[in-house]
Amino acid sequence: MWLPVIIGTLSIVVFYFLAKEFTEDDLLAAIATLSFAMLPPTATWITMGEGITRSFGILFAILTMLFGYRLFQRGTWLEVILTALSASLLVLSHPEWSIQTVGVILLFFFVQRNKLSCSHFDPLVDTETFSLLTGPLIHTTLQSLRSVSGY
Repeated sequence: MWLPVIIGTLSIVVFYFLAKEFTEDDLLAAIATLSFAMLPPTATWITMGEGITRSFGILFAILTMLFGYRLFQRGTWLEVILTALSASLLVLSHPEWSIQTVGVILLFFFVQRNKLSCSHFDPLVDTETFSLLTGPLIHTTLQSLRSVSGY
C-alpha cells in the first residue's frame, strides 16, 4: 500500500539529479524538482490503480534518462552498464514508459549533440551506435505491447 508512495518520493529525489545534470545549478535543479513534484499528474498517475508498476516505471524511466544522458556526456563503461540495467528494469516494470524514454534519450542525443562527448563521431556512426544500444529495448517493448494487446 505504501510502496508506490515511497517509490514515487524516491523518483522525485532521482529527478533532482537529472535536473542537476541538465542545469549544472543547484537552485535551478531544485526549482525544476519542485515543479515536477507539485504537478498533480505526478502524484495521481503514480498511485493510480495501486501504482506498483507505474511507480517503478517512472523511477526506472528517470534513472534511464539520467544514466543515458551521462553516457552521452562521459561515455564510460559504468554509464553503459547503469543505462542498460535501468532500461532493462524499465522494460520489465512498465513497457509503455520505455517508448517515451527512448524518445527522450533520442532528444538528448540529437539536441545536445555538440555538447556531448560522443559528438566527434560522424552522424552515421552515432545513429548506428544509438540503434545498437536501444534496439533491444525497442524490440522488447514492442513485443510486450503486442502480446498485451493481442495482435
